[in-house]
Amino acid sequence: MHLTYVVKKNGRTEQFFPDKLNKWGEWACEGTSANWSLLITNAIKKMYDGATTAELQKALIASAVDLVVQDVDYDKVAARLQLADMRKEAYGSYTPPELKLFYYHMIEKDLWEDMDYTDEELEALSVAIDHSKDEAFTYAGVKWMSDRYLVRTSERLYETPQFLYMGMAMSVFKNEPLEEVIALYDVFSRHLVNVPTPVLVGLRTPDKGMASCCVIRGGDNLNSINAAINIAYTMTAKRAGIGIEMTTRSEGDDVRGGIFTHLGKLPYYKLIDRTVKANTQQSRGGSATVQYNIFDPEIESLLRLKSQRVSDDRRIDKMDYSLALNDLFIKRFIKGEDISLMSLYDAPLVYEKFFSKDFEGFTKAYLDAEANPKVKKTKISSKELFMAFFQQRLDTGRIYAHRVDISNARSTFKDPIISSNLCQEILEPTAAFDDVIDLWDEDSNGEVALCNLGGIVCGRVKDSEYEKVTYLLLKMVDNIIDMQDYPYPVLASKAKKRRNAGIGLINLAHAIAANGYSYETEEGRNFVHRETEKFSYYLHKASVQLAKEKGPCEWFDKTTYSDGVLPMDTVPKAVDEVHTQELLMDWESLRKDIVEHGMRNSVLEAEMPAETSSVTIAATNGCEPIREFITYKSSSTGTIPFIVPEYKDLAFRYEQAFHIDNMRYAEIIGIMQKFIGQSISYNEYYDYNKYKGGVIPIKEVARNWVYGAKMGIKTWYYLNSDVDNGGAANQGCDSGGCTL
Repeated sequence: MHLTYVVKKNGRTEQFFPDKLNKWGEWACEGTSANWSLLITNAIKKMYDGATTAELQKALIASAVDLVVQDVDYDKVAARLQLADMRKEAYGSYTPPELKLFYYHMIEKDLWEDMDYTDEELEALSVAIDHSKDEAFTYAGVKWMSDRYLVRTSERLYETPQFLYMGMAMSVFKNEPLEEVIALYDVFSRHLVNVPTPVLVGLRTPDKGMASCCVIRGGDNLNSINAAINIAYTMTAKRAGIGIEMTTRSEGDDVRGGIFTHLGKLPYYKLIDRTVKANTQQSRGGSATVQYNIFDPEIESLLRLKSQRVSDDRRIDKMDYSLALNDLFIKRFIKGEDISLMSLYDAPLVYEKFFSKDFEGFTKAYLDAEANPKVKKTKISSKELFMAFFQQRLDTGRIYAHRVDISNARSTFKDPIISSNLCQEILEPTAAFDDVIDLWDEDSNGEVALCNLGGIVCGRVKDSEYEKVTYLLLKMVDNIIDMQDYPYPVLASKAKKRRNAGIGLINLAHAIAANGYSYETEEGRNFVHRETEKFSYYLHKASVQLAKEKGPCEWFDKTTYSDGVLPMDTVPKAVDEVHTQELLMDWESLRKDIVEHGMRNSVLEAEMPAETSSVTIAATNGCEPIREFITYKSSSTGTIPFIVPEYKDLAFRYEQAFHIDNMRYAEIIGIMQKFIGQSISYNEYYDYNKYKGGVIPIKEVARNWVYGAKMGIKTWYYLNSDVDNGGAANQGCDSGGCTL
């Protein structure tokens, strides 16, 4: 198309001058191997006579994105053009305004909160802010920022990344020394840490709903169920993902002495699904993972709720599920023994002991119930039941698992762990509420677990600054616990008494590749041991320091830390048999400090997926191996190419997830779990192309899963398989609250 004129933003028509566009192309491609002429030619092909200048700018960006597959340097070109487009939209020019003027403007528009900074302080912060750091973003990073996290209204975009970072630091550290505000901004802007989606969206604004996810338990009566559903609805609206366990009777059980027959869990699960879908979150949709246990009489139908082979009225396929079990059932599977299914109504003590730290008590209660002829039960082959679980996990990719006994045995909490969250990395105490009214009672026996997340970017933080970075990140998370909005008084009360944190280690795949290691070798396992130990050690040290400054958490005595017990103290022996790395940190001195001074937080670590916000800072997600060198992320404005960090230099060193042996990867997870107080969003990977006829043997899936249990894995998240060959969807946690 021959372009002769364009339409300016103000509606004025102007002759098209190719030289102007050429200069834009030359500027965007400067210092890269990208060809500016090819960039311009491809963009012009998409234009029409009378196109707007805005359309022309977007055509340039689209041209660069299309050319990424030919040369990854076009990603830098697209990033520069995208940043220029964002700044023009937000400020009318490429140069951002001075911080003080911007701050007061955003307060006037009610887009930022008033943080009570003086003009003198604002001027000092203005000196610290460095907008040139925006130019270090990848295209995926800056575009992701624009689409998901930066403040915008229906009219236009209002901020760019450095203002977001400074605004977050100013907000969360507004009562801290100014030098710490600047230090936290520096940590954000250098992409040394990762921040969860709700915090990126809400911190600095009047909206303070910043819990990434929450875990709920519902009891076996209408009032308790109503309370659980109420929490799920409200917390979804607050941008939190939902994990929920409904400890209710099973289908066919008596209600009110046999006047009614219980309809089972399906109606409640449908209600949960509708509840979380009723509210659309700002940058994602509402989602939930529901837990059921392996000896529930409804287990065979519950395992198939996502299956396309069941009738519509028995299917809830847009929600995810987690199978709760313990070692008694795993051992029966290995031995080929039957499992007895029994309901809460018929065997209440069995259910009570299952969700407790009394493992011997559970075994006794279960065996007694099996032997008691008065307890109604159904026997099922353990092989048949486990194989149904593995098959559904393979078919859908999204039937998870939770080892309740191991979660409790290796917990930092003295109170029992019942279930996990949306993405299976949070393990914190929960308890059912008796009634909705209890949500306004701070002393209620009910409890909801809230996820307050953050991430350290593995490989980017120098040893000399590691202690300071972890301190700043944990202090940020701890401050958020105090400043965020809680829809019910009981949530605020329990959250502030426990002060639970969930800090993860992300970018592991890049760090392994950059250091020349492998997920499958002893040297690689030793490297992961060193990195995770360092990460955990400095988090514990930071929590002790915060306890000295602000006092230990009120419920410190409800943690194993109060007895001097650390997560690594309970690691299975099998884990330490797959590496040769000795401990490097002075844990014994730290242990004494913990007992003497307490800790600010009841728990510190949780390894989340970081599937979305890692894109913003050009990091690989969580502890996961990469799947492809270039992947495409879905956004509200289309698909965005994400290129692995240092692709040109490290492409030959990166290992792809589908090429890594599942047992070797389970060993990596087991080593990390040694130091992690909560759990890990652990994924498995299967490539259909490796198997005869494209059929993955269920026996292999079972063998790998049992080996993972041997490695001390607490929870299993996705089973990813090659979607092009009929496997389960290769999806991330894009709609999840703990996406981070």
